[in-house]
Amino acid sequence: MTTDRPFKLERKPIPLADLQSGVDRAPPHSLDSESGYLSGLLCEPGIRLDDATANIPPDVFYSEPNREFYITLLSMWKNEIPIDIATVTHRCRELQIIDKIGGPGMISQLFSFRPVGAHFDFFQKVILDKWLLREQLRASLTAVHRCYQHGKGTEDVDVNDVLDECESLTRAVRDRSHAGRIQTISELCLAAQDSFEAQIVAASNLTLDADGRAPIPGLTTGITALDDMTLGLCEGHPWMIMAGTSDGKTALAEQISLFRAVESSDPVPVCYY
Repeated sequence: MTTDRPFKLERKPIPLADLQSGVDRAPPHSLDSESGYLSGLLCEPGIRLDDATANIPPDVFYSEPNREFYITLLSMWKNEIPIDIATVTHRCRELQIIDKIGGPGMISQLFSFRPVGAHFDFFQKVILDKWLLREQLRASLTAVHRCYQHGKGTEDVDVNDVLDECESLTRAVRDRSHAGRIQTISELCLAAQDSFEAQIVAASNLTLDADGRAPIPGLTTGITALDDMTLGLCEGHPWMIMAGTSDGKTALAEQISLFRAVESSDPVPVCYY
């Protein structure tokens, strides 16, 4: 049997009863990754605690003892208290959380476990991912509650307002993560604005060459028309060349690679795959 329409796999909606039956399950978390991350902080506090302070909020930790221990470390770092096994244990005793976090033996275990850098990055990604999933669950369950409550209050709330609120709840979760770093949409917009302003300043200071042309900010490809369209090869700005079979894509890439590696006045290493 043949058909003119391509096969399309459609995702069926999950029945509400199935959604409600999963509410009593433990939310996503990884206690091993939380311990591994804390150990990594204790091993290299001078390198990692500044980044942790800026990008890892305490709510990332599902375990309350781990969360309180993390808050203690951030407070010690902020107040320039040395991070070593003696001072950390002493501080936990002062705050009366030493038994809650598992006693001096648990602190000693965290100090003795020394994850390598790659493992530390992995632990950080896991606890961030689990936290975002928990936040999405919270947003989703809140949205479910809002839907059930619609029409039961004294005020006649427009259904579109409910939908807007549900959408904003999920968008707020997305705002908390950007390539592994916690940034909001507002912060991203401000960063983009700063980048635009810097480019405008740089463009206003350009001087023309002998031929009356403004220098391009990137590396020249050796093809004037292409440089005019792309402003050269700029760091962090990839270009995709698309064309039909035998239209010269490979020849063009080889020409640019050869020019940058050999023939230009400032040759650079090129990896051609």
